[in-house]
Amino acid sequence: IDENCPDCQTKALRVQAADTGTKLPAAVVSEIQRDPSITHVVFQDAAMAGGVDAALREAGLTDKVAVLGNNTTPQALQAACDGVNLGWMAFSTKAAAWAGVDALARYYTGDEIVYPPLMNQILTQETMECPPGRQTGRDLPPDLPEQYKALWGVN
Repeated sequence: IDENCPDCQTKALRVQAADTGTKLPAAVVSEIQRDPSITHVVFQDAAMAGGVDAALREAGLTDKVAVLGNNTTPQALQAACDGVNLGWMAFSTKAAAWAGVDALARYYTGDEIVYPPLMNQILTQETMECPPGRQTGRDLPPDLPEQYKALWGVN
């Protein structure tokens, strides 16, 4: 952040996992009320955002901050589709698993190990189908098994 936005500031709220959906929404609202310069709320995982949209709405802060973060939940994706959240970033866990199997196969056959890029997808109202349905970003690309089978020469 310092390199790309030297005038930006960050603040981390230290919370427990058990605070998700209970104390966390009120803590986020309190922090924004204490510091009105806060413009974005970023979650490490969308599951942590449970209840935050409602708390922001009740406090009249929905239009003052953008909510975004990593991973996805059906609720977070719907909130992005509805324009309530700015968006979420998801990485393909299936692609990571296939890359891991490929690395093991290459190791045991003596082939050079390649390091494919982690497949990230930015999911916003503009970049995804709405309503989101089963879309999570975690299973992309959908033809990945076929791509690896072709690479390995198996059916």
